[in-house]
Amino acid sequence: MLGRRQYWVLCAWMVGLCTVAWAEDVSGIELESGEARLVVRPQSAKEAHAYLLGVLRDMPFFRANGYEVALPEHPAFSDEVETPGDLALFRQEIYRIEPFQPALRRLNEGRDKLDATLAWFAGLPELDGFRRYPLYEVTLTLYGSGGSYRPDTGRIILFTRPDGSFKGGGGVHTIAHEMMHLAVEEGIVQRFALSHWEKERLIDLLVKGHLGHLFPDYRLQQNGVDALDRYLDGVPLTGVAAAIAGYRADHPVEQSRDAG
Repeated sequence: MLGRRQYWVLCAWMVGLCTVAWAEDVSGIELESGEARLVVRPQSAKEAHAYLLGVLRDMPFFRANGYEVALPEHPAFSDEVETPGDLALFRQEIYRIEPFQPALRRLNEGRDKLDATLAWFAGLPELDGFRRYPLYEVTLTLYGSGGSYRPDTGRIILFTRPDGSFKGGGGVHTIAHEMMHLAVEEGIVQRFALSHWEKERLIDLLVKGHLGHLFPDYRLQQNGVDALDRYLDGVPLTGVAAAIAGYRADHPVEQSRDAG
């Protein structure tokens, strides 16, 4: 159990009856739908330090793609330092659990959409190019560019600010965005060697097209490759992999790299 208070509700969604659980506390949120679970919690000090080092290593990528990146206001962890501070320094002078509480409260306010998002992914049938995970673990971070994911583990890292706000206006739709990344990373993105901005356009189109009823204000990223749009317009989930295969045949990898 992640928190002191836990509540259980029953909901009907897509493929029958599903059980959804959620818990609110400083320690996190937990939901269940069928055989899938979604856990949201703050990064530990060790996780936050390791992630921050990765962000610093990836600064050239973030700069090249125009991402705004949050870093601690500490000279040992600036993007200009050659050797960042160690875990002991980070734990003593930077890491605190309190800044995560506003974000957890805000996400909990959107738990109905989290419930519905998890139920949608849990209810996916076996589809060419799509993968379901038994556990989606979302760890909150105060560093980085917005959201990231690990297809090998099903882990999502979600950026939040100490006031509980998220980039793009809402953390719940970013979680949905990253869950969609996980769903198609291996079976479509890697399979068809999509570039970064081809991938982002695909995810935006899938979220807006299939979860738009939950996120009516969801906005497509401006840098996404809009040449994908006509291939996916009106295509059901069962036809997404074939549509991307058609796109790739018309837009070879080298040409796509030139586009982003």
